[in-house]
Amino acid sequence: MLTDALAISLPIAGVAIRTLVARASPLPPDRPALFLFSGFVQDLAAGLLLALLARGLRLAGARPGAAAAVTAVPFAILLVGHAAWAEAITFFGHPPRREDLEVALNAELLTRSADARALGRLASFLAVGALGTVLVSHALARWRRASTRQIFVGATLAGGLALLIHQLEPVPTANGVLFAALDFAREPRPETGRGMATVPPPHSAPEAIRRLAPGRAWVDPHFPLAFEPSARRAEAPRVGEGVRPNLVFILLEGVRAREISCYGGPVPGLTPNLDRLAREGTRVARAYSPGTFTPQGEAAYWYGLLATPGSLLPVQNPATPLLGLPEILGANGWRSFLWIHNGDESFYRRDRFYLSRGFRMVDGRDFPRSAVRTNWGCSDRSLARLAVDSLDRTREPFAAMLLTVSNHHPFQVPSDARSVAPIPWTEERGWFSPAPGLPLVGRHTVPMMKTIHYTDEALGDFFREAASRDWTRRTIFVISGDHGLPIVPLGGLASAHELAELRHGVPLVIWSPLLPGGRALEGPATLADVPPTLLGLLGIDSPRPFAGVDLLDPDLDLADRPLPLYDEEARRVTVLRGRLAYHARLEPPRTSPDWTLGNELLVDTVRDPRGVENAADLLPHETARMRRDAEVFVDVYPWLALAGRTGLPPER
Repeated sequence: MLTDALAISLPIAGVAIRTLVARASPLPPDRPALFLFSGFVQDLAAGLLLALLARGLRLAGARPGAAAAVTAVPFAILLVGHAAWAEAITFFGHPPRREDLEVALNAELLTRSADARALGRLASFLAVGALGTVLVSHALARWRRASTRQIFVGATLAGGLALLIHQLEPVPTANGVLFAALDFAREPRPETGRGMATVPPPHSAPEAIRRLAPGRAWVDPHFPLAFEPSARRAEAPRVGEGVRPNLVFILLEGVRAREISCYGGPVPGLTPNLDRLAREGTRVARAYSPGTFTPQGEAAYWYGLLATPGSLLPVQNPATPLLGLPEILGANGWRSFLWIHNGDESFYRRDRFYLSRGFRMVDGRDFPRSAVRTNWGCSDRSLARLAVDSLDRTREPFAAMLLTVSNHHPFQVPSDARSVAPIPWTEERGWFSPAPGLPLVGRHTVPMMKTIHYTDEALGDFFREAASRDWTRRTIFVISGDHGLPIVPLGGLASAHELAELRHGVPLVIWSPLLPGGRALEGPATLADVPPTLLGLLGIDSPRPFAGVDLLDPDLDLADRPLPLYDEEARRVTVLRGRLAYHARLEPPRTSPDWTLGNELLVDTVRDPRGVENAADLLPHETARMRRDAEVFVDVYPWLALAGRTGLPPER
């Protein structure tokens, strides 16, 4: 009787777990009924299989108590594993990948994430499972016991239905631990035995990648992105002759353009410090992250790299030969390269990527014990103070990156916050609008905006402290978000296009005492445009291998080039051309030689800014052209990058 009760109480506990996931994850499931039903049949199948195991043990001669005990062990493992998986989904905002799990298993992160609320949820799941078992046992005692044949038929039907849904209408966030493991097993392995990501060779010739950067003086077919830059016009902005300024990149974790005041954010005054820098510097109105992972934003800043579908190059291939700002600046007299983060340098294997390239690294272990901390590391205000002190001790000219972390899910405002964000908005929870005309706001929207305000506060701390330093007068600062987030914005979410905008749209500001300010560029642009732009400002005209462009070149029409982006979680490739945005899903992953693009969407962002209409059939020529841009990007670029062919030929 107890083992039959376990079979039924497992899906009951699963419903409780998934209800919490639906409420706590950044984006609620768009098909809640399928979400709950898919998970229910998975757990029902697993529970009935446990009941069959107990029946088999009884038939083999085991005592009832022993059979129940043996069955209870996998029941507890499944329940605890499912609860832990749900916590991971809640924490990351999506089903974790291998790289996420590597981060999640970091001891400090585990310790700081195991707060009272998380432990309370785990205890409640176990309590629901135990209570369900007791109640179901009492109920079953009054009914005729199911036969082994009936349980077998039920397990077969439930398992078959679960597998069918998993194959035809997968809902990854609904998976229990068994089906999550099945997804991992089915996923094409992107790494070789040496831990390096690989993708199949392209179908197109490598030179086809040049359609993403037309009109250049190419220098070598084996390195198809290598080119000689054209001379900039005299009126193009630049620093003085012979000046070697410091470069400081400030990469703001998860800060997207949608909420920033100077980008039309809905809450005035949310980001006063970034707004001031944008007014006094150069602001790019339509700026995007090439990918959706922080290491991709870092690689774009230092090496002008686009996202590489099928791999996270800095993480999986940290020793790949690259040529970018560290090598070019080092050859032109820059002395120091510094990476400063209030988290752990080993997250995403960054130490393997940076140390071999001559960087000095400062991370959470270098902060004082008194520094305020959250589960992801020290606070951003602590980072601001330590960063100024670290730059004080760095030989000039230097190039440095500051990487914040406080605006990371689950959006904990550190205790050293100076003020509370003024957000006059009633937060709603659930799947549907609670009243006509009242937009749905996810439960993470307001907390995210509060941590954005806090990160902006830390940004103000940094610049106020740095203003008294002599090196600031000789420094160019570049400030941006590293990527967007899949958090429902104020005003709701309209379409797949708008979700892509949330995942990639970031603020991008260049500010320096050395440069004229008050300038706005329309774009579109990506973080991969930063290296060629800085080399133009510095007057370094040596050959280079970047797909990006010099944003301050007056001869350049930013609207006349394809701009590829890639969302690794959704496997969605986006291409921007002027006012048009093309989106398609990559299926299967780029690690398969049989990948294709499907679910095409073309949006005229001027006529239809929220992307509720698909213009693909209305503009077939533009759709075909941008589809080809996307195909070439997915086909050629990751293979070139992983093969070390995004640099220069040795003789150059």
